Amino acid sequence: MEANFEILLQQSNTIKNFIKDKVVPLDSAYLLRKADEKSWSVLEVIKHLNLVYDKYLVNLENAVANAEQLQEGGVVKKKTTILGSISVYSQRPKGNKRKFKMKTFDFFEPEINNEELHQTLDDYYAKKNRFNEILRESRLKNLENVKIPTALGERVQFYFYQCLEFLIAHEQRHVVQIKNILSLVKTDSAGI
Repeated sequence: MEANFEILLQQSNTIKNFIKDKVVPLDSAYLLRKADEKSWSVLEVIKHLNLVYDKYLVNLENAVANAEQLQEGGVVKKKTTILGSISVYSQRPKGNKRKFKMKTFDFFEPEINNEELHQTLDDYYAKKNRFNEILRESRLKNLENVKIPTALGERVQFYFYQCLEFLIAHEQRHVVQIKNILSLVKTDSAGI
């Protein structure tokens, strides 16, 4: 199966534009407010995405930097693993619903304070732009057999393209979460 970096880049830009258009303009009260005590605020979701990017971006950048150029007319084949396929499937939302409620790893648990508001959003955009650049550069590289360690460590790895799919599906999942948080917080605020 052929890897389609253009679709991934479109999906990634859709997420980036959602954050820019629907999240950034919000008052800090909305960004920091939680729907309930056990859930995250919008800003905590963004911080969580930053932590995930921190884990994966360096490995993705190194893989692209060390990969050979594709032969002229060459095509990147999409290699998959069963674990990777399950991971992507479980992360990707179905419509406007997350398929499964999951607990994150402790090292991806966001901690936020009011002073971090703008820095968290700025960090997200810097990391998102790096991710999109990786997507663009990947189109010209032979990354078919490259594996990227998952958050579980070196023993559990995704093939390169499947790692990109996983990260986008994970982000799509959290966009749905942000939409749900905003609808609950705005509804709750209207009754005050």
